[in-house]
Amino acid sequence: MKASLKSYINLVCFITLTLLFSTSTANSSSATSLNRFQLVILKQDWYDLKLGHKYTQALPTLKSANTADSLFLIGPNEVESYNWTRQSITLTGQATAKLIQALPRDEDLKKHIQYMARVKREHGWGNPIEPALHLKGFLARVNDELIYGGIFLEPMSELATNYPVIRPGMAEGKAVLHLLPVQIPFVAYDPVSNESAAWDAAIAPEGVRVWGQFPAQMKSHFMSIGTRPEAIEFRNLIKNPKVRELMEQAGKLSQ
Repeated sequence: MKASLKSYINLVCFITLTLLFSTSTANSSSATSLNRFQLVILKQDWYDLKLGHKYTQALPTLKSANTADSLFLIGPNEVESYNWTRQSITLTGQATAKLIQALPRDEDLKKHIQYMARVKREHGWGNPIEPALHLKGFLARVNDELIYGGIFLEPMSELATNYPVIRPGMAEGKAVLHLLPVQIPFVAYDPVSNESAAWDAAIAPEGVRVWGQFPAQMKSHFMSIGTRPEAIEFRNLIKNPKVRELMEQAGKLSQ
């Protein structure tokens, strides 16, 4: 009788521990799946997607884009650091290498992009990943929900897009993605300021000479683009509190 009771108690303990472990694992898996940030780089570009200049036109197309066959996916594991103030995402060295491998070759780029890349190389401007990413669409998602989207766009582009853009760069051999609320000409990253000194520091190398020749009134015109209502709206959209929380939890957030 004692042996049977002992066996019964052992069985109950075993079942209880199994259930507790299963519940813990399920909760952990659920938390992981329900707390996910992804930056999806699409294979299609602005022309392929026919995004237009307004977000009202671009958003439905971005929502319906085929993300299953994307060019590259960026999650917390691919991120080395996320500068929240400047909205600049630095990828790890491993992720950078994988991104470069996934990018199309120069000879496969559209002719006008090949020309742009050649001119920049001749002047020592740009970076290795910029041409292949130029005009590519992207989506930012949290838990598979689209929070914003836009295109990669170089600083000197005259394409007026009233929705988010990314400036791709390289620093110490690692890819850096600078998020801007709208296309702000000449800058390499979002100055997030009305001060001329902040703007002068943000000007991309290829724009320095031209920017230096502009009168103050012309500079003020370009600076005002970053403070227009749509720019403020998209800047707030990019600074999504869920993204900040997830990056902080992953230990990737920097100020």
